[in-house]
Amino acid sequence: MRGTAQFGGDYPAWAPAMPMGEMAAAPHFTWTDAPFESGSATNMELAGCRHRYHSAICRTVQLGPPPDKLADLAKLVGEAFEALLDTIKPGFTCEEVAEACQSVFRRGGHEKPTRMGYAIGLNYPPDWGERTASMRAGERTVLTRPAWPSTSSRASGWTAGAISSARRWW
Repeated sequence: MRGTAQFGGDYPAWAPAMPMGEMAAAPHFTWTDAPFESGSATNMELAGCRHRYHSAICRTVQLGPPPDKLADLAKLVGEAFEALLDTIKPGFTCEEVAEACQSVFRRGGHEKPTRMGYAIGLNYPPDWGERTASMRAGERTVLTRPAWPSTSSRASGWTAGAISSARRWW
């Protein structure tokens, strides 16, 4: 991997994740040889890296029209992300940020039992997480500086696999 001619780049600490089908219900699975099929969803998680500092992006892709349940969940994820942006400020705890997101999911009849996001940045393989702050229940770490744009965090989007994960996680 490499960056632009002006800025360069480096290999990321985490392999690209692109699970399909049932595997899309869980985060951080790498790709398989399974074909992309119409009507299925995948989450794609990729990162750029320069001087070992990472910036990741995760997107859900639905091949074909999404089922109503997935479309509704995608709207909730967007609302939860807005709630995250409203609370990820100095003085708030990681737990409060997570609860702001969780309350949106509960209002929609769902619950996300895993973290809502985490610190990401300077690291080497096998992980890009900084292991300093995790947006989840019970995490009392207090945010002490603005989270945007001077630091990097990854907010966990998770609409891919919503239909298959309904059997396992909700």
